[in-house]
Amino acid sequence: MCPDMFEDEEEQIDEFVKGLPVRIQENVSASAPTSMQKASQMAHKLMGHIEGRNKELAHRTTPKRSNGETPYSLVYGTEAVLPAVIQALSNRTENTKENEENLHLNLDLAEERRESALIREASYKKSIERYYNKRVKRSTFKVGDYVLRLNSTIKVEYEEKLGANWEGPYVISQAFGNGSYKLETTSGKAIPRTWNGVNLRRFYF
Repeated sequence: MCPDMFEDEEEQIDEFVKGLPVRIQENVSASAPTSMQKASQMAHKLMGHIEGRNKELAHRTTPKRSNGETPYSLVYGTEAVLPAVIQALSNRTENTKENEENLHLNLDLAEERRESALIREASYKKSIERYYNKRVKRSTFKVGDYVLRLNSTIKVEYEEKLGANWEGPYVISQAFGNGSYKLETTSGKAIPRTWNGVNLRRFYF
């Protein structure tokens, strides 16, 4: 039923509050709003707050692909009991004394758990690096080669979608063994800093 159908604003507020979730109802009623506008503003504010807390809880209790652990477990040494699980009968919610002893034990082992997660994360990053390196075709250049430079690496000149992707040409003036190069313009003016070969492309006249 639409609140606008009530002539008395107090009845409108009561009917509006009844249609809210229980947790929101209690807070809105406790604030004793004097108008529909204030009641609606309070409800929207509380719902946004709860939504934000739910997102934060989801982030803290979701295992990360890189290490297989949740942020919560790495801090406290154990997994969190979700609000929906608290109402269910389980050993963690019923046997509080044993659960407290286990929590202290998990805290003692938390450092070992973090170290294991760190090792798994390093291994995961290495596997990503190997996968990336297999797909990347590295370009090698020699002194005197003409190249174009990736425009997005030059923040001053880069114009995102409206600008050209490559600019130049430039000439390779020095080549280093680590895949970096020194550039100069076709007129012989040196370009500051070194440039990674990934950001260069061979240019043909």
